Amino acid sequence: MNQNYSWLAEELDLGISAVAQLARNGFLGSFISEDDKELYIKEVDFLEKAFLDL
Repeated sequence: MNQNYSWLAEELDLGISAVAQLARNGFLGSFISEDDKELYIKEVDFLEKAFLDL
């Protein structure tokens, strides 16, 4: 999965926030529970902030 995001980011010249939004959208469109969606989206938000703060 990481390779897919990495490839997309490189090929489409996407920044961290755009890649994070792709990940969020994937969770929002999935069939997992709402609780799991919230958990995973919080993790994406955390990682996005960590990368932006570097």
